[in-house]
Formats: sequence, C-alpha cells, structure tokens
Amino acid sequence: MKLKNFLLEKFHIKILGLLNYFLGIEFNKIEGGMVVHQRKFIKELLQTYDVQDTKFAHLPSQIKLLPIRD
Repeated sequence: MKLKNFLLEKFHIKILGLLNYFLGIEFNKIEGGMVVHQRKFIKELLQTYDVQDTKFAHLPSQIKLLPIRD
C-alpha cells in the first residue's frame, strides 16, 4: 500500500487492478505465488508459421523458481 500511495503522489497514474498481461507476458495469481508465462505469444507465433498442430516436447525446467534477494 505504501508503494501505491507513493506512486499516486508522484505520478498521474490509474490503478487498474491485478496485473494480468504486460509487454507480452501473462501473469496468473495462484495460491502461494504467481505463474508467469507467454502462452498467448507462443500461440500467435505458431499460428504465424502454420505449425500449431505439430507435436511438442517437454523440456526440463526448474520448478518453484524464486527470486534472489540481495
């Protein structure tokens, strides 16, 4: 709340609610955190090159990646 009030005092901004989509990145709030993905961008990219019906492969990725705090 402090950040929101600070920004309102310094800048002419609108509070639009929860963040869902920003600069091509989608944000979904879940219990215990946020899920960040680019599903819409990837879907549009696959459609652009007409490869949306191809098979996919699972790639290993780190689960529950957390930000590093200084």
